[in-house]
Amino acid sequence: MGSKDVHGPIILQNQISTNPIQIPIPSGWAINSINMSFSNIIAPNTTITMEHEPVKAYELNYTRAMSFQLPENQTAYLWNISIYRLQINQLAITNVNVSLYNSVYNDTTKLPEPGTLLNTSLQIVSGDLTIGWHKFTLSTPWELNPEANTDPRVNNTFFIAIKIIPFLNDHRIFWFFAPDEGDEAGTEPAFYEDLGFAYNSTDSGDPVNWNLEKLNDYTVDYCLKVDVSVNDTVGYYETPLPSEVNMKVNGTVVENVSRGVGACNLTQNLNISGNFAILNVSTTWVYPEGLKFDVTIYLSYVNVYLIMLTRSLTAFTFYTIIKENQNQLFMLMGFIALGAVIAGGYGGRSAYKRRKIPLNALKSMENILIDHKPTGTMIWSFDFISMQQDVALVSGFITAIKSFLEEMKVGGLKRLGTDFGTFIREESQLLTATCITSDIGLDEELWIRSKLHEFLIKVEQEHWNQLEGWKGDLTPFKESLPSILASLINLEKAQKLQRQKIDKLTKNKDKLQKKVNKYGAKLEELKSRYDSGEIDFKKYIFERYKTEAKYDKVQKDYLYASLFVSRVSPPMEAKPAKPKDVEKMENIQNRFLEIRREIEALRRKELVGSITSQDLERREKLQKELMALIEKLDKLHKT
Repeated sequence: MGSKDVHGPIILQNQISTNPIQIPIPSGWAINSINMSFSNIIAPNTTITMEHEPVKAYELNYTRAMSFQLPENQTAYLWNISIYRLQINQLAITNVNVSLYNSVYNDTTKLPEPGTLLNTSLQIVSGDLTIGWHKFTLSTPWELNPEANTDPRVNNTFFIAIKIIPFLNDHRIFWFFAPDEGDEAGTEPAFYEDLGFAYNSTDSGDPVNWNLEKLNDYTVDYCLKVDVSVNDTVGYYETPLPSEVNMKVNGTVVENVSRGVGACNLTQNLNISGNFAILNVSTTWVYPEGLKFDVTIYLSYVNVYLIMLTRSLTAFTFYTIIKENQNQLFMLMGFIALGAVIAGGYGGRSAYKRRKIPLNALKSMENILIDHKPTGTMIWSFDFISMQQDVALVSGFITAIKSFLEEMKVGGLKRLGTDFGTFIREESQLLTATCITSDIGLDEELWIRSKLHEFLIKVEQEHWNQLEGWKGDLTPFKESLPSILASLINLEKAQKLQRQKIDKLTKNKDKLQKKVNKYGAKLEELKSRYDSGEIDFKKYIFERYKTEAKYDKVQKDYLYASLFVSRVSPPMEAKPAKPKDVEKMENIQNRFLEIRREIEALRRKELVGSITSQDLERREKLQKELMALIEKLDKLHKT
């Protein structure tokens, strides 16, 4: 029995971030790490209300603004505003303009006030004369971005300004307000404090000089509501990326996987209390009841009793060696071995991390691509299969995968799994590094991320001036980046591991091809037997389903091995390829990548349930073309 094990999956649904999650720990076990996969993450649309109940009517003849604040660093989108109003003149209609301002700090009054105009809506025209709340929807949602604020002392504060359009004197709006019972300085109890800052302006155009609105020496709150969402896309209305709501568990960031999906691995801040692991999911989203989500949890743990047993056996052994004669040495060493077997992973996990994880990670790495963030241009790449750096070397590959790179950039994704490999992304101030790998585990991914992060920091330290005002010269990077990479990664070891992988794939390729042919022939035989009436439809579908699953798996492995081996440079002693053959190989590889890209797009359609019968026929045709291209490529390699 090993001392390291995994407890789970623990599947929890309909959770709310304001409620701590208590995970029971098996008696006698100590937690090493907690892995969480979040799904169905929902950030419910919410309403921020500056004042709930109107007390007194106030005639609005000029522009007035009411403030509201979002949590620090939280971006949101404003969709609707609601005004509580009273229309006295029965001939009048309401015709107002709504504007959004950021907040600035007034050093004289020591208060925030409306600053730069960020956005202005079209005029709101309504003939509704009823008293009460009236909601107006913006034609396009407005972004409430913390970066829009010009003064850090009023972080993430905004103002909604309401201005009457004075084309007739009779056309007036009466906007309710409520006097505060407390003062603006907040010296009264908290429940008397202002819910926002109310300002007015007598300026006929866009407000310039603002004055704090007061009645009987007390600042007032206007009755105003704003409806906000986590993003501005209707299809993703309440479905955020974890980064959009600053989602964390016990202070550890939840990584983006896709909209409504995230992942988190806790190795620190495990927050163990008694026999429970306490998970506190935090967020800056403004919805008062908290973020909603489902989560699947795995606990990695060790048995503390077995660890104690190992230590006791070891201590007993050495004590006995000292006290007894040497004839007992072998028997006692057996106790040590027994304790090690019982304890299993105690200490072994650390040794595994030191030795195996870097090797597995190096073997999985296929490409590193470095982008210049300000221009979006790729400035350097390294191919681990050929162990060469050259942007042009993988230009066909870049063309095939650029849509995935763009998807990660737009969605803020740090990890993306595709048929082309697993994309791992890290960023610094001026650079983005994307590593393309084969299938890897979480430990290997974290190791690669740490190396990418170190690499970006070192590159920026050495080339900051060139990167900040980069004009397109790639020469400095080709000279220095390989040495920076070599200082962080053992490239000789990586080359050796890649060569072992190439040798293994080369040997397996013929076996895989035979299996592909075998399952392909079996599918054709099944079709023939069904067409002849030898087997009925039910039998045909059952057998075909089983065989197709095997065929797809073997074909995928075969295609991967063929593509991987085709990217390897020929050995020095090999006969150089003819220029015409080299051109043919490049054309085949480029077409190969184009087909793979199209098949991946069809696979994604299938995942979301939008694939058609024409799409399925197209995919089958493309797969046949792939196999034909592989045969041509093999013939060229053999010649």
